[in-house]
Amino acid sequence: MSRGLSKPALPSSPLVPDVGALGHVVRAARLTARLRIDDAAALCGVSVTVLSRLENAASSVTTRNLFKVLDGLGLSLLALDKAAMPRTLETLGGPAQSVEPALRPAQSVEPALRPARRGKDLP
Repeated sequence: MSRGLSKPALPSSPLVPDVGALGHVVRAARLTARLRIDDAAALCGVSVTVLSRLENAASSVTTRNLFKVLDGLGLSLLALDKAAMPRTLETLGGPAQSVEPALRPAQSVEPALRPARRGKDLP
């Protein structure tokens, strides 16, 4: 008997402040498309392991594979100057509280690259 796909919790903002949030967006897009992880991986041209690592914010996902997954799930990556972020989020209709992570002083990228603990780092 196969498990049903759970209802995705779509992000309320387009702002993706860390790899955990990126994994959440990728999983939500896959579930919105009603794709099982193996079907989505095949559609994107990556292995199930790669897609799972991306969704769970684990290490060892190449930039090339990230872009394969984003493209395969109909997502885009937009890089903006942090100073332009509040205005851009306002234009896109994002909630005001989403602006805060963009205004924090830059921190080391290192903590965001650590593998997520299953069930602890993702909602």
